[in-house]
Amino acid sequence: MNTLLHCEDSLADMVLMKEALKATMRNINYVHVKNGEEGINYIKDATTMPKLVLLDLNMPKSDGFDFLAQRNAHEEWKKIPVVIFTSSDAPKDIKKSYALYANAYVQKVFEFSDLKELVDTTIQFWMECNKLG
Repeated sequence: MNTLLHCEDSLADMVLMKEALKATMRNINYVHVKNGEEGINYIKDATTMPKLVLLDLNMPKSDGFDFLAQRNAHEEWKKIPVVIFTSSDAPKDIKKSYALYANAYVQKVFEFSDLKELVDTTIQFWMECNKLG
């Protein structure tokens, strides 16, 4: 079973993500962590790497940029696709995310039907169509 690692500090956003994933009816191992440090620790301890990381940028303790920098420091981890999933549409955040080798940048949507569609499309492409080297 493929693992989706979701780095998100908002409990409400985490609950919505879980509901959207359930609504897609895809067989995914969903793992939630509250910040970038917990995400890196999960990857360090994982027996199987996540197939995809959905990463919020604005988190306490260790943000999304910290996560990306630490991910890039490990050759094997660079292969894990990271989709920024954040409320920010600031050009500086978008530019910095890509400079740190994020694979995609998506602004959060707040209507559940839109979220479900976005999650389904993201999962389909990154976890089913995309081939990792």
